[in-house]
Amino acid sequence: MRLIADHAECWLVTSILFDPSVADVVGDLVKPGDFGSDWGKAYAMQLEMRAAGSDMDVIDLADRLSGRTGDPGWLISLTEACKSHIKSASNPRSQAKVIADYARMRRLEAVASEIQMIAHHPDMLADDKVEKAQNLLVGMQKTAVLKDLHGQIKEWVLHLEECSQSEGGVTGVRTGFDAWDEQTRGLHGGELVIIAARPAMGKTNFALNILNSVIGNGGKAAMFSLEMASRELLSRLCAIGAQIPYSNVLGGKFTADEYTALGKFIERLQKAPVVIDDDAGVSLSDIRSRAREIRRTLGGLDIVLVDYLQLIPGDGESRRLEIEAISRGLKLLAKELSCPVVALSQLSRRVEERMDKRPILSDLRESGSIEQDADVVTMLYREGVYDPVSPDAGLVEVITRKLRHGETGTVYFEDDFGRCGFRETDRRPAPRVKQTKGGGFDSWGE
Repeated sequence: MRLIADHAECWLVTSILFDPSVADVVGDLVKPGDFGSDWGKAYAMQLEMRAAGSDMDVIDLADRLSGRTGDPGWLISLTEACKSHIKSASNPRSQAKVIADYARMRRLEAVASEIQMIAHHPDMLADDKVEKAQNLLVGMQKTAVLKDLHGQIKEWVLHLEECSQSEGGVTGVRTGFDAWDEQTRGLHGGELVIIAARPAMGKTNFALNILNSVIGNGGKAAMFSLEMASRELLSRLCAIGAQIPYSNVLGGKFTADEYTALGKFIERLQKAPVVIDDDAGVSLSDIRSRAREIRRTLGGLDIVLVDYLQLIPGDGESRRLEIEAISRGLKLLAKELSCPVVALSQLSRRVEERMDKRPILSDLRESGSIEQDADVVTMLYREGVYDPVSPDAGLVEVITRKLRHGETGTVYFEDDFGRCGFRETDRRPAPRVKQTKGGGFDSWGE
């Protein structure tokens, strides 16, 4: 099969000769490089003449093309094309789409040939071959569209209108944590969001509450869990969604009301466009390829969650270099999928050595690359983990240390870990004190 739309290419060029405004109608669909024959040279010249405001007729176009290409036969070719042109055969945009589709098929043919060579490469590992082949296919799908300033301003104005109409200024994915959503304005496409904490602070529960919110809003989600099995995640998610004690879910004993609530949530969950992947050995390459497949299967993705970053294996010379590649890869995945990627992260044990154990950015393990790649870094802190009898026990501090497009700060929730959840609260930490050199105490603030 010859992958060149000769008739469509000729038809479009002659249509522009009869009506130069046709070039404006199809300019966003087809570029000169999409043509598979010399008609692409004629189309490119027509675009130049149109941009310069030059008159366009057969003789002038033929002269310019002959001068540029050295081919004296353009006048005959264009004249014959005009004679056989049928104005009612089709509309310009449909023919332009035919040309663009054939161009994509030619690119696919070239990529297929390259993939075949990769498959037979004697010195590459199978995983590397698959990864390279997938990257070639993804690269073929991306279309670079040059936008003029007018188009960019129009999109920006539309974004402003969406912001003005949004509830509470939240323009991204709602997480169910209203105070945090007001701070971040929601999670947006292309963002890498890091949720970091020491063990037992509630990272996974926090992620599952986000997932529950996405489900409740009809969103599409993928969660990759390298730590917990899907059964445990689903048990926690059911406790969150049905608002019933987690211990009852584990024990399988419910009141009548709890049983009804659980049944309703399970019914909703079964219909939800959500995938939970609990492959403990999943690599960054696996996450990328599976996320792409999930997006194709679900017809889109609103959010990807990864639990957790340091468990993703790498193959670098050091763990620091591996983490750099992983964090950068997750950021690129967020941009590729145009959805937020939320990655949970462990913190260094250095936190435990300080009197004030509230985490800071330098507590991130191999923090340099993670901090640099992330758009949002939010850290969880529970005083009750260190002091169960503290007046602040039960209070969860959600501390945003980095927010690329906003102000950092702390919002507060009550832990409802009996239901794997969090509750909005007006509570604030009790004033802290520190001992002075003289043995007295000074207020340490919140």
